[in-house]
Amino acid sequence: MGQCTDSLYLAKDPSISSEVLMIVQQCDDDHAACIELMRKEHGFSVLILNKNIGISRAINLFAAGSRGEFLCLVTSDCLATKGFDRDALGKMSKDKAVCQVFPIADKSENPIHMRRACQPFGSLEVDPPGGAPLDAISAELNIRFYRKSLFDAIGFYDERWKACYEERDFSLRAFLAGWRTIMSFDSYVWHCHNMTTKNGAINFAYEGYIEMPTLDHAVLKAMWDKKWPNLSSFIPSLVASDFSGGVASFPGLSEAFKNNVWLPYIQDISY
Repeated sequence: MGQCTDSLYLAKDPSISSEVLMIVQQCDDDHAACIELMRKEHGFSVLILNKNIGISRAINLFAAGSRGEFLCLVTSDCLATKGFDRDALGKMSKDKAVCQVFPIADKSENPIHMRRACQPFGSLEVDPPGGAPLDAISAELNIRFYRKSLFDAIGFYDERWKACYEERDFSLRAFLAGWRTIMSFDSYVWHCHNMTTKNGAINFAYEGYIEMPTLDHAVLKAMWDKKWPNLSSFIPSLVASDFSGGVASFPGLSEAFKNNVWLPYIQDISY
């Protein structure tokens, strides 16, 4: 987290006015003391929660309390590079249909969303590959810029997803509502890949799901299929399909899932 925070403050453009809020889920006294030292150094605001509420609820807290036209999520397992903010804001300012922007990364579960950089891992200045942005739905959360009005249009993240599926659900709903989510080839993020698995943090997120001692991915997949039944008959692949033509490129999709678009801030997340 310290490296992530330092990289953010070194990389962000000082000419862009911003406020920073750090949301910390379930930390001990030593961790809290380290966070306080970082807060004094950088001057950001802190919200420390006494339990893990899941990534979706945390993002919803952040989005609901934000006042700016644009929001930026930075997860604690990534390192920012210079130009990431100006690039994303420029793309959203240029195209009002773009509601989310994320930079290309050095590592990803999806090979389409990664490129190796010539610079060493963690370098503050990186030469991104460049090129036209890629319309996407399923992408990992590392650095993500949002247009605040997106949350007014489709509501908030589905809090049933404490971990896994939360991003693809939200971006799919945005796509159904006519918005674009794009990956930029003009900025770059270093991703400390699978850190949530290696340090056991993913287990805390799983605790928030349901009272089940052997929760595994099959349970989460069943939850997804219940919300988005037969989705593959409309979209062959959330990873590799071409989304540049908008929702009209997928006949029947909007009508089949029109009731899935909106989710309020206050949610009934029973199963």
